This record gives sequence, C-alpha cells and structure tokens, in this order.
Amino acid sequence: MHPRMISRCIIGLAVLALVATWPAAAQPTRPRDTVRGALPPDVRRQADLLYDADPGIRADAACELGRIGRAAQPAILLLVAMLGDITETPAVECHMRRFAGYSMSVDQLDDRQWPPTTPGREAARALGELGTAAFEPTLAALDDSAPGVRMNAARALGMLDDSRAVAPLGRTLRDTDARVREQSAGALGRLDDSTALDGLVRALDDAAVEVRRTAAWALGRLDDSRAVNPLVSALDDADASVREQAAWALGRLDDSRGVPGLLDALDDGAPAVREQVAWALGRLEDGRAIDALSALLTRPDPDGDVREQAAWALGRLDGRAAIPALAAALTRPDPDADVREQAAWALGRIEHADGLPGLLAGLGDPDTDVREQAAWALGRIESRAATGGLIAGLDDDDADVREQVLWAIGRIGDPAATEALVRALRDDDDAGVREMAIWALARLGGSGGGPQPNPNPNPNPNPNPNPRPPGDRR
Repeated sequence: MHPRMISRCIIGLAVLALVATWPAAAQPTRPRDTVRGALPPDVRRQADLLYDADPGIRADAACELGRIGRAAQPAILLLVAMLGDITETPAVECHMRRFAGYSMSVDQLDDRQWPPTTPGREAARALGELGTAAFEPTLAALDDSAPGVRMNAARALGMLDDSRAVAPLGRTLRDTDARVREQSAGALGRLDDSTALDGLVRALDDAAVEVRRTAAWALGRLDDSRAVNPLVSALDDADASVREQAAWALGRLDDSRGVPGLLDALDDGAPAVREQVAWALGRLEDGRAIDALSALLTRPDPDGDVREQAAWALGRLDGRAAIPALAAALTRPDPDADVREQAAWALGRIEHADGLPGLLAGLGDPDTDVREQAAWALGRIESRAATGGLIAGLDDDDADVREQVLWAIGRIGDPAATEALVRALRDDDDAGVREMAIWALARLGGSGGGPQPNPNPNPNPNPNPNPRPPGDRR
C-alpha cells in the first residue's frame, strides 16, 4: 500500500476512535422555562417532550416540531440546544407517520427497516424545516466546543438553503472531527454553490473515508466542470465507496473529459464501482465507450448488475456498434433475466433492424418480462420482418405479453397479421388483449385511434447509489 494510504488509514482509525468517545448529551442544554411561555399549545406539548428521559421520545418530539413547521419557530432555541444530543435510538414514528400519510397505519410499517437516529439529528432536521428564523442561531452553533453540536449544526445549515452558510461550512471542512467535516461537505453539496469547490476538492484527500466520499457526492451536486479532473483522480482512491461516489459525480457533471478515466475504471475490482461507472458512461453518451461496455456483455463481466447497467448504457449511447453485444445477451443467452430484459430495451432504443434476430429470440425467452420488453422493442423498430415472430407471440401464456405483441403488430402495420388480429379479438379471454387487438386492426385499416401502451418496464436501472450525502441516508 502507498505510504500516504497507510497514513490515511491510521489517522482515520484514530479519528473514529475519538468520535466513539463523544459524550452523549441528553436533553436540551437550555432550560425549557426560558422560552416555554412563548410557545403555542401544540408546540409546547412537543417542547416538553424534548426533556423526556427516553431518547426515542426526545427524537420523535424534535421531528414533530419540524412537521409543525413555521408555527414551531418559538422553539428554535430549544432545538439548537438539543443538537448535541447524540444518543442513538431506533427510528422515530414521526418519520413513519410522514411516510404513511393517510394511506396506512404506522403499525403496518416494519420499524426494523428504518435506520436509527439521534435526538440531535432530528433537531437538525427540524431546524432545516423552520426557515430563515433558524439560520443565525444554527450558524452560531457551528462554533460550539462539542463536536456533536457542530456536526448537527452543519447538517441543519445544509437544509436551510442559505448561501450565507457556504463560507463558514467551508472553514469547518478543516474541523478536527471527521464527522463534522463529513456533514459540512454534505451541507455544501446541498447548498450547491460553486464557491465551495476548492474546499471540497481538498476534502477528496481527507484522511477519513467518509469525508472523501461525501466530498465526491457534493462535487457532483455542484455541477462545476472544474471538478472533473479531481474526481477522475478519486477513481483511484483506496476505498471502493469513494471510487463509486466519484463515478456517480462524473456522470452527474456531464462532461466528456471524464470519459477516459471512467473507461479505465471499468476494470475496477469492486462490482459496485464498475456498475456505477457503466451508469456514468451511459449518462455521458460518448461513443468512445461502446466497445468497452460491449465487452462487459460479451466477455462477460461476472456480476449481473454490472452487465445490466452496461446494457442500459449501450441503449443510451444509441450506436449501431452496440447491437452485436446486446443481441448476444438474448441469443447466448445471458444467465440473468434482468440483463436480457435491459438488452431488449436497449435494442428497441437503438431502433435498427440488425437487432431483430436477438429480439425475436427474446420473444421465446423463459422470463415474462423479457418477452414483453422484446415485443415492445420490435414495435419500436417497426420492421415487417418481425411479423411472423410476433404472430407466434400471440400464443404466449401471459396476457401482458400478448397485449404488448399486439401493440407491436399495430405499430408495424403489416396486413399479413390481419387474420391473427381477428383471431385474438374473437378468442382471447383477456379484455385488455381484445381491446389492443381492436386498436391494432384499426391501425391496419388506416385509423390511428385507440390506446397506445408503452410499458417499457425497465428503461433506466440507474443504480445511483448515493443520491444524498452518504452520512445522512434515510
């Protein structure tokens, strides 16, 4: 390992060990009576619960104050005083209630699938929802002596969407605590201000993995082409999660200068990185990537998710040179049904008759979704050479496939299919299929009326692993 990488690992472990020793402050540090009299009744009820002995109740109360919205602004100082409460607790029902709305009971949700939280984190999120009035008190907390307070203050400032926070957050990218630096990088990404670029680029060389990863995410959010070269360099980071995030950011930046570095990264040892690189190359739509992406299907890559993403990317690149590899995924066939389905989609997007053999093979695939997608793609290509295969597809056991086959026949408009369409109208036991047969017959007769379905079941798998700051996922 490179000496600098060894140094990073040692420093990073030391920082994490220090963070693990943070004292977990309990309850707001400000006495409730200092503002209690000014609180509306519904706000007062939740404010009182901020002082409960149970951290789950404190966290839920903070979340509820955020849900109340601007009417809860008199509680801002209490929420700021709670930022240092980093006692971990299971997911709070407030978030589940927000998710469920009126459609289901919270009891129907499995709280084990929700990540844990802390009262301080929920206080930060609440402050982020209370508007400009929360900005100054939260900004002041960024200078607090407790790292937990600074960390959650940075989190809240990112949510408040006020450009005045950019410079102070840039300074906290040099904080002594890694979690504070991580949240500052995430907040700067949320604020989307290009003046933060230099600090975030420096953060790509931080000793802590989580800071480098979040800096890469933030640079992708800034949409500033000056970040391309630093992010390409980050594709060589010692940590796979940083490389993955850098690939995502390069795809977001939509700058072709990132293509050579991404092509090199298709040989990365981590499947998640290769998958994200394939996504980025698809986003960039640069024809230089066709051969390398095709090779992922024809060699093939050992990971099904990588092959699926490569097929999607080839469809986005929309080049005839990609057809042999995509067709091979259907005729060989690829062992993963998701890859075959995505290959069929890509051939339909390319819309060239060279894809017909592969798609006709797809009509006989053992997987229903692949057959349906192949029928859709044949309809996109609109070649009468596909008519015979599509007519055979009207005997498919699945009604959705038969309906999609009829749509394709209607799009192609070959009179040779008339008898088969009449038979489907007369004999099929599915109402949707019969309705589509009417539409297809109308198309053959010169009328364009009726339904025009486009199921396109898998147009963009887009793994996009970290659409939000990695340290703040929910």
